[in-house]
Amino acid sequence: MSRVWYVVGGIVALGLIFQIFFRFEYVHQSTGFTFRIDRLTQASCVMPCIPAPPTPKPTPFDKDVAKYDFDTKVSQADEDAIEMVKDRADVRSLIDTYRLSDAVYKWHADPSNPYNDLPQTTSSEKEDVDQVRLVCYCTTAGFGYRWEAHLGTRMVYYVNDNAELMKKYNLHQGS
Repeated sequence: MSRVWYVVGGIVALGLIFQIFFRFEYVHQSTGFTFRIDRLTQASCVMPCIPAPPTPKPTPFDKDVAKYDFDTKVSQADEDAIEMVKDRADVRSLIDTYRLSDAVYKWHADPSNPYNDLPQTTSSEKEDVDQVRLVCYCTTAGFGYRWEAHLGTRMVYYVNDNAELMKKYNLHQGS
């Protein structure tokens, strides 16, 4: 029985000696760096070796969160377009001149994009078109004043007296 303990002790001692003195090879470079190479795994590192930071786990895709983020972004763009139109002096003058009431007329914006189905639209053109909102100060019946607001360039165009824009948005005279 004591012979078994001597054998086990000898194996443990050899393992410790190998671990302490022979496991790693140190290679000195002329640039001043020292590399440590593990003889068992062939892994290497520049001294002093520090463990790599843990890789972050990817967050799974959540359809509800993505939809909420998209809806929030669209809603914010609509609000920005409305504010951009409201801030114009000619718009304030028009509303004041005709004494339009917020009880009858309501502000709203549509990401109205008549170019969505065109296959020849490039991705950069599509991004520009997606930044366009049709802002309306209209009644519930759809009668009112409309402006095309370009969020990217901060340009606003009055639609009601522009035949090209009326045709673009499929609007009729008097609407």
